[in-house]
Amino acid sequence: MRTLGAPIQPVFIATMPDGRQGFLERDGDRVHPRFQGRFAVPDFDAAPGPRPRVVWLGGSTARGGSDGVPVEGEAAARVARALDVEVLNLGAPGADSETLLALWPEVLPLQPAAVVVQTGHNDLGNRVFGAQGAAVRLRPALERSQLFLHLEQAIRGGAPSPLSAERAHGAPGRLSEAQRAATLARLSRNLDALVARATAAGVAVVLVPPISNPAAPSAAGGCPTLTDDLGLSPQSGGRFVVPANLSLSEVRRRRAQDPACTHLALIEGRVLMERHKAEAVALLDTLRDSDPWPLRAPQEVDERMRVVAEAHGAGFADVDAAARSMGRGLEPPQLFLDNLHLSDAGHALVAHVVAPELARALGVDAAPPPAPTLPEVSFLR
Repeated sequence: MRTLGAPIQPVFIATMPDGRQGFLERDGDRVHPRFQGRFAVPDFDAAPGPRPRVVWLGGSTARGGSDGVPVEGEAAARVARALDVEVLNLGAPGADSETLLALWPEVLPLQPAAVVVQTGHNDLGNRVFGAQGAAVRLRPALERSQLFLHLEQAIRGGAPSPLSAERAHGAPGRLSEAQRAATLARLSRNLDALVARATAAGVAVVLVPPISNPAAPSAAGGCPTLTDDLGLSPQSGGRFVVPANLSLSEVRRRRAQDPACTHLALIEGRVLMERHKAEAVALLDTLRDSDPWPLRAPQEVDERMRVVAEAHGAGFADVDAAARSMGRGLEPPQLFLDNLHLSDAGHALVAHVVAPELARALGVDAAPPPAPTLPEVSFLR
């Protein structure tokens, strides 16, 4: 095993309440979020004003996970401007479906007309790190720091290094099929309960499934000797910049030497994708969906969220379908800063897809914010 540097020292970004302290603190007519750490939104009025109030729930893809994207560039703020509604962004790094369900009793007194639930990555991610529930969330102090990304940024090859985050939480590890299935079943139950409680209270719901970068490497399965042999070295975040003239036959020859190396499979898929080969979509989707370190949500999460939405007549903002239509069948890597956190273009796409669903739920007649324009869709960089 070779690492890119010394073990990473994480810094605290948010402490998720354990239910005894509460998520929101009320001071007279004002409300202060207690759980968002340094990404806390400003205090707000307890009662809604003349505009419809929307509460936006989620993890770091909703709030705080996109370094370099200001709060006004996040999807929630874009939708608020386009629809002329009040949006309270109560997303927080590390929040999963269990967190959002626990938060709901404190959201309802805010009298929202609608709630947007943008989730799906953290249920599996938190299970990997053994950090579900009240655990402290960590953020590596690295270039373009992202929740969970310390694995990719620390690992040169395949096996994990003894990172400080592991000592803080217990060593993260691969999920068995049984653990994965149980975690996804819990996600469905939690979302079903959340949507049922909201709709019973007369609050409209829009579910927003996750999207992730199909060109991002897994934290498992590196083979540095073979990738070095191809002249490829990992960049920031563990990603590989792949030359346009890379020989596909050479990649496949090395894959035959180590079939378990997911990095080589990823490189093959990216080369195939750039050459418009149909088999690339299936290969890259399979790598993501079968990743034993599932920091990127598999497609099954999207389908489970769709089922919950249909069961309750809730809105479903199919961001993944919109993203794939932009990227020849896969999400363009340019929508992401890393393996899952959104770039400015990614937030623009989420806002573009969510706004019409939310407008219908609220009975608002307004045009959605524009979709992003990508000058180039590349799977090599």
